Amino acid sequence: MGAALRRRLARGHAVTSVVRPGKAAPELCWDAGDAAGAAALVGRHKPELVVHCAAQAKPDPCEADPAGTRAVNVAGAAALAEAAAAAGARFFFFSSDQVHDGRTGLYEDDSPASPLSEYGRQKRDAEDAVLAAGGDALVFRLALCFGFSPPGAPPNWIDDMRAALAAGRPVRVFTDQKRSALAVTDAAELVARAAAKPGTPEGRRLLNLAGPAPVSRAEFGEAFCAAFGFDPALLARAKAAESPMAAPRPLDCSLQGARLHAWAGFTPAPVREALARLARGA
Repeated sequence: MGAALRRRLARGHAVTSVVRPGKAAPELCWDAGDAAGAAALVGRHKPELVVHCAAQAKPDPCEADPAGTRAVNVAGAAALAEAAAAAGARFFFFSSDQVHDGRTGLYEDDSPASPLSEYGRQKRDAEDAVLAAGGDALVFRLALCFGFSPPGAPPNWIDDMRAALAAGRPVRVFTDQKRSALAVTDAAELVARAAAKPGTPEGRRLLNLAGPAPVSRAEFGEAFCAAFGFDPALLARAKAAESPMAAPRPLDCSLQGARLHAWAGFTPAPVREALARLARGA
């Protein structure tokens, strides 16, 4: 997400990318768990807009180390939101569809959070802290994003899927787990368009950032195979309960994203179209 946003926002803005310590010059680094350093970071760069997408976004590590990951996902986000508010900068924060319990699906922008996992609870608490910071903040509840990692970055879940299928190894896909998946480039387009607009739609400060329709993991796998020419017989279809994980996952945390689409004037591509575009290198 960070790389996609940097590319898209750079088309109309001067963008400074802040990364983890050791990845760049010290003035361009910040440890997202260093709440005390947030004010210094904002004071050094004096931004008009802070877009915060750093997180421990894997649920299982959050379940295993609640205190350590909470320092990043909650305290760090809160401190950065407070620093942005004090500096008069807008603040965009990425939450997650995992704040929902997955019992109903197609959650609205204002559907109350009911998380199942520690990661979901951390994102819910971070939302509350960001919105309580007092500044011009907007929270995006982000659905499942897909796009290949940039060169030199660790592989993500579809990098792993492509590698396994290319090697002829089976990939387990759940038939009963649904998300409102969207291409990361389309997510970046929506955020960039939000950055170009004052205020928020209908005064809302929490918006779903989602694809146009829910898809199951199995449906996504089928579309991926079709786009990249892999054998769909390699997809090992299963129920989510057959693969228990340390952190519970909601079955259907699909999101209604139409309000943000209409306000931004942009609708993300359906999964099959977006994957075909990705396969073309577009």
